Amino acid sequence: MTYNNNFRGELSQSNLQVTDTVESIANLITKCVNVITPLMSGVSSLQSQKRHRKTDSEFNQDKTDTEKKPTDFQYRKQIPLSTAIYMAENTPGVYVLYLDGRVMKCGRAAYHEGVSWRLRQYYNLNYDNQIRNNNSWSVTAENRDRIMVSWQCCPASKCQQLEYKLFQKYGKGEWAQRAPANCDADDWDLLI
Repeated sequence: MTYNNNFRGELSQSNLQVTDTVESIANLITKCVNVITPLMSGVSSLQSQKRHRKTDSEFNQDKTDTEKKPTDFQYRKQIPLSTAIYMAENTPGVYVLYLDGRVMKCGRAAYHEGVSWRLRQYYNLNYDNQIRNNNSWSVTAENRDRIMVSWQCCPASKCQQLEYKLFQKYGKGEWAQRAPANCDADDWDLLI
């Protein structure tokens, strides 16, 4: 009889420990869910904000830094892409990609991440769905170290104008998928 009572006591204590452990785990999971849920809604909000691609009209209304002159902003000519990703500023601007001395693409990086971010996308082969689907049409692992880049930072509201000037100066380039919108504005100098 003593043996059974001791065994029952140990079993009851063991059940209490398991129950306490399960309750502790459940409480921990609840706390994690309470912390993660608001974070996830914040991520969803950020993702939906990133999906909105500003229009030229929205960019043109942004008057940030328009009191400055073109020479107040960073601009560089013919820098290796592998170096440019470290030199370019995180400000809006335009760029030209060259492969073996030929202009391959003129473009703009009008978003707040700017030119540096766009050049890193190219160098890291993370710039569009075509490369992700192995249908590369421009920068590849084989040619990225032969690519030179020129860029000019500017206010976001001047990117459309400068991209159009690049197109007029260099043409569309083999890698460009679209020609820039026509722009009659001529109040910002192209320096590259």
